[in-house]
Amino acid sequence: ATLVAYLALRPVQVTVVSKQIPAEHPAFLWLKEQRRSDFVQLGHPEDVTLDSEHLEGRFSTAGPTRKRWEGSWLQGSVEWPKSGGWKAKFNYLPSLVEPWEAKEMKKILEEAPDLFDEDRDGVDKMITYEFIIRSAGAAKAHDPHRVALRRRLDKILEPIITDRIAPFVHRLYPKSGAVCHAMIRRYLEHERRTHNTHWDIPSYVSVIISLDSTNVDFEGGFFVTTGTGLNTFLPLQIGDTVIHQSDLLHGVHVKSGNRWSLAMWFQDSDDCSSRPSDWWLQEARAGNPVAQMLRAMRASTSEEAWSWL
Repeated sequence: ATLVAYLALRPVQVTVVSKQIPAEHPAFLWLKEQRRSDFVQLGHPEDVTLDSEHLEGRFSTAGPTRKRWEGSWLQGSVEWPKSGGWKAKFNYLPSLVEPWEAKEMKKILEEAPDLFDEDRDGVDKMITYEFIIRSAGAAKAHDPHRVALRRRLDKILEPIITDRIAPFVHRLYPKSGAVCHAMIRRYLEHERRTHNTHWDIPSYVSVIISLDSTNVDFEGGFFVTTGTGLNTFLPLQIGDTVIHQSDLLHGVHVKSGNRWSLAMWFQDSDDCSSRPSDWWLQEARAGNPVAQMLRAMRASTSEEAWSWL
């Protein structure tokens, strides 16, 4: 909390990087609202096309794949004060995942509610209510009694990664490698309703896919924050996707209804052998307080962590 207060974030800045946001999409209305506010600044629109051809041979595919996607891209950032202008960026791609894909993944797990993990979350020690689809480090990702469900989910997820997610991630973050962790989380009434403000410390690039819709299935949801109590909720609809790195302070607060989301973490290696402690190490050594904070949170001992603070 002290670090968050010390590095209290400035208002979110958003740049429109697409002409193709439908007027009926909540993101379009959200942008109009931000134009009347000092909280968000907007740039000039462009188009984005994702093509997986250059990734041939790097990732496996499961079944027929979609080779091209054209759509919207909103680029935002949160600037950290006293950091030499460090901006934590996020990318919002409406409808990157098709509704039928999101609905099918959600349906598969709705039919198996007792197979969700209920261990404690590393951020806030609350029960996770998550289902791990794939993971390089979690032993429970290989539990025999979940194998059939994982295969069904992965059959839908793999083309999404190969043809849409990976091309975008590798375009923006050339050092990124493979997806080393992917999971679905649920936020149901009488279960978990929040995921406290946090950074994705194990992740080089994080991807969040909404499996349902804000103000239809739930109120609230995914937010980015200034760390001083001021939040910006992104109006994610079914299939909308957010991509960011671990310097983005964010969280979840479901005020009503039920929310489902899919999260995946890329590392900067193709075999998931990354050393997260090396990420932004040069900037940390140069004295940047954001990089030093992230380096401290990735330290293996408390003594090492304090040496960066």
